[in-house]
Amino acid sequence: MEAQSAATLQRFGDARFAADRDILKAILDRPDNIPYPNRRAGRLFNPWQDAAHPRGVWRTTTFESFVTDAPDWDVLIDVDALAAKDGEDWVWRGGVTLPPAHERAIAYLSCGGADATVLREFDLTTRDFVPDGFNLAESKSSAVWLDRDTLLLSSPLGSGMATRSGYARTVRLWRRGSDPL
Repeated sequence: MEAQSAATLQRFGDARFAADRDILKAILDRPDNIPYPNRRAGRLFNPWQDAAHPRGVWRTTTFESFVTDAPDWDVLIDVDALAAKDGEDWVWRGGVTLPPAHERAIAYLSCGGADATVLREFDLTTRDFVPDGFNLAESKSSAVWLDRDTLLLSSPLGSGMATRSGYARTVRLWRRGSDPL
């Protein structure tokens, strides 16, 4: 793979590539980019990347604040700070909150931008990951909340549970405190 990467960069990694990269980065880092939030329990949630936060932040605000010229965003997870703290190459892949209060979430974190993610339960009230919560090792998994103590888990972890491409074959119940395998 490294040989192919080197050959690709030799063929296409010229001054035009660098100029295009720099222009696209400037566009993506503009402070006036439009945030596209999700509405949950009277709050708006939004992943955001800019020059100050190249890995991004997951943030929230109220609708009243959002419609102003300068919304007051409350950062829930700073992925840059988390990556530095954990010593991991984290990339934000999303968060699924628990209805109806949306005080808990399952955060999806990818190491280096891979398809596989680590799932970690996050308490939106304390702004901390839940140490003994729903936490799943890196895999091509996904989860949705049924209630505070139960997830529907689609995970390839466990004997015979993965397709040849590494995705889950089944969906199963995962109850708090139990082994998901």
